[in-house]
Amino acid sequence: MSEKDAVDFDEGWKTLQLSLISKLEDVLDRDFDLCNPPRRIFSVKQQTTHYTIVYNMCTRRDGSYEEILYRRYRETIGSFLRRKPFLEASEEPMRLRMAIVWTKFKTYIRVLGAAFSYLDRFYVELYGLMDLNGLAILQFRKLFMEYRDMFSSSIIEKYDNLRELPAVDEAQHIDLSVSLEIYNAIDPDNVLFKMDIEKVLIERTNDYYDKISRIWIYEYPLEDYMVIFNEILAQELDRCKLFFHDKVVEPLRDAIVTCMVKNRLERIKSKLFDCQDITGLDNALLYQTLSLLPEGIELIGSYLIKQMQSETELVNVDKMTDISVVHWVLGLSDKFGKIVDHCCLADKAIHKSFNRGIEWVLNHKIDSQKSAKYLATYANRQILKNCGIGDVMSLFHRLKNKRAFIEHYRYFLAARLLNNSPLDREVDAYNLLSKMAGSRSTAEIHGMIQDIDHSNTISSGITTDDVYFKPYCLSSDYWSDFDQAIKYPSSSVTVYPELHRQMAHCEKHYLSNLKHRTLRWVPSLSQITLTSDNLEIECNLVQATILLHYADNVTTINDIAALMDVQTEYVTYVILNMNKKCNIFAVNGSKLQLNSVTGSLCLLDDLNHGLAVACDTCDDSMSIDAAIIRSLKASKTLRLGQIIRSVQANLLEPLAPEVIMERIESMVLSGQIGHAPPDLYHYS
Repeated sequence: MSEKDAVDFDEGWKTLQLSLISKLEDVLDRDFDLCNPPRRIFSVKQQTTHYTIVYNMCTRRDGSYEEILYRRYRETIGSFLRRKPFLEASEEPMRLRMAIVWTKFKTYIRVLGAAFSYLDRFYVELYGLMDLNGLAILQFRKLFMEYRDMFSSSIIEKYDNLRELPAVDEAQHIDLSVSLEIYNAIDPDNVLFKMDIEKVLIERTNDYYDKISRIWIYEYPLEDYMVIFNEILAQELDRCKLFFHDKVVEPLRDAIVTCMVKNRLERIKSKLFDCQDITGLDNALLYQTLSLLPEGIELIGSYLIKQMQSETELVNVDKMTDISVVHWVLGLSDKFGKIVDHCCLADKAIHKSFNRGIEWVLNHKIDSQKSAKYLATYANRQILKNCGIGDVMSLFHRLKNKRAFIEHYRYFLAARLLNNSPLDREVDAYNLLSKMAGSRSTAEIHGMIQDIDHSNTISSGITTDDVYFKPYCLSSDYWSDFDQAIKYPSSSVTVYPELHRQMAHCEKHYLSNLKHRTLRWVPSLSQITLTSDNLEIECNLVQATILLHYADNVTTINDIAALMDVQTEYVTYVILNMNKKCNIFAVNGSKLQLNSVTGSLCLLDDLNHGLAVACDTCDDSMSIDAAIIRSLKASKTLRLGQIIRSVQANLLEPLAPEVIMERIESMVLSGQIGHAPPDLYHYS
């Protein structure tokens, strides 16, 4: 700085007073728009002149004036804030007056601070003093504290009045926004705001909604009350976010929820349980309202279970078939599952209540033991149709008696495996069941599948000259239960010589591959196909032995029993049970005689050792079943009456509807056909 630029303090300050401070105050004293305060008051050249004066005063060689300028800056700010126009009484509310003072103050320190910025960069930094902006805010805080009570009361009053407005425009209520800015500036820790605004706001909100909700809960229906509550909550929170900081939103929300929901919960519960139908309410709104409280979550869970129980009151499952019961439970689960998914998002408590409701249906409405049988029957049908058992597993994990299901499942699995069910299909079903029940619970199922897989591998190496003979090597640990399913004892039997020769050949081959195992033939667990002049007969090894001995003209029960090395009662028992299905023999004392429809018997070139599967060889039954299948293939889905009329039209001889209905039910149980939506009287 040259000597000619050096100025003493009085001269320099007088220049600043005239060209900067007085002119700035004159501009701010004129009409002032709170929404659009003046942005530019001095030109760039004027601003440069003001800065240069301060700079020259701070960099004098014979003594600078930084300390004096720093003190004068503080005094100037204080003097500006306490000028007469700011302190005059006014009809305007205090929040508006304070907002105007604050906005003018910000403009004042922005312009003045630019001229004195050299102090901030050097003098303040050098001596570790408060910066110019902080110094100015401190002066404003002193003014604020004098009018603090009037200011905060004015804000609360204005905010209360906004509740009566349908919509709030921030531009029309800028004084509230500026008020929050003032609190944030003078108290960054929000201590004053919490004491003056937040605490009072919550108390006033509590009082207001506690009084009005007592009237509304009795005056309006439950759904209307919930609509009002959600609208009010959204409006209050939006308004709070608009004018105050986010820290106020949570306590304000809690206050409204407490007043309108928690304190009215008993009345809400009373109205809720008076509703007869869950579809009569907006369930999303119901959940949205009650989920705001832990007690509300518990209440909506209880309500869900009650509605599920009410849905089942008029249903008599004892009059329904196994498949129909499972269809009904799946429909119930789907209906309420959609309600839960739509309303509850991922709320674990609500889903837990939903699961408890389904558990009640499976284990109490229906006995757990029966449910296990129904689900296993349905799973068998689904696997036979290659449809998967995912829907069954959705119910299985809610079933208490899981062991009973697995036992029933094993019986059906044995029938499928020994009747050449595709192994990949069975493995897929096992993997899904194993995930739900655990590998230990399903170890026997795994062993059964492995037995069949291993038997297929070994049997591929067995060859004979005249017939194809495919036995299964089944582990007694996994399969010993299933010979009890046959209605007559599984005793040691001397089988027909040709069959015995094939068995011996097979046994030799097996023992060469499985030396560690002991083979035991189970004649009653078998499937052999015999042919006659008129029909094919599927039977087990014991039945085939009796039929083939008869074909060799051994016609008395005593002689056949002697050849088989069993008691005559045993042979009689087998024949009677065989006649129940096939009606092959006419028994005259101890003499056997083939019915005329049977014809002569001989051995087919296909002997399968496996689980016996009942085969009804009655011509009427087969023709009825075929007519039913043709009708459903033609129309995909038919009602019961339509099926009966179609079958009667396609058969040569008229049949009673009861006979056709019996065949339909039998085909449903065997999985050949099934029920179709919308009710139990449609089939596909």
